[in-house]
Amino acid sequence: MGACFGAPIGGVLFSLEVASYYFPAKTLFRSFFCALAAAYVARALNPFGEEHLILLSVDHDTTWHFVELVPFAALGVCGGIFGALVVCCNKAVQKFRRKRCAERPITYLLVLTAVFSFTAYLHPDLRAEEKLFIRKLVSSCTAGDQEDLWWALSTSI
Repeated sequence: MGACFGAPIGGVLFSLEVASYYFPAKTLFRSFFCALAAAYVARALNPFGEEHLILLSVDHDTTWHFVELVPFAALGVCGGIFGALVVCCNKAVQKFRRKRCAERPITYLLVLTAVFSFTAYLHPDLRAEEKLFIRKLVSSCTAGDQEDLWWALSTSI
């Protein structure tokens, strides 16, 4: 994470969030050193040319206004509520899996594979070659790209 976004401290905080059940101070220093080394190596190699130092770079051409904080705060509240709903649904799915799918794990695996394969096949970008998909995934959007926006919204839910 630190190398991807060019932020070593963010990489350490992400690793702290992921492994928060046990994270001693010695490991915290090591993870900071690793994230710092990864960000330094990414800067030294400069894999994306001089204009973009990191993979997910953002250029800020305009400033923000105080009024814009209201929709972002609403998005944060909606994200928290949606996250709580996802946790509740995940608990229900896990309870169902323990009861119903324990007897036939192979059947469960085949059904799950078929559902995800069918869903992925419906998305036109997922049918493309991996190189094209990755290139489209990390490229910047233009004003004409909005006709495919409903696919992105439908698959992100």
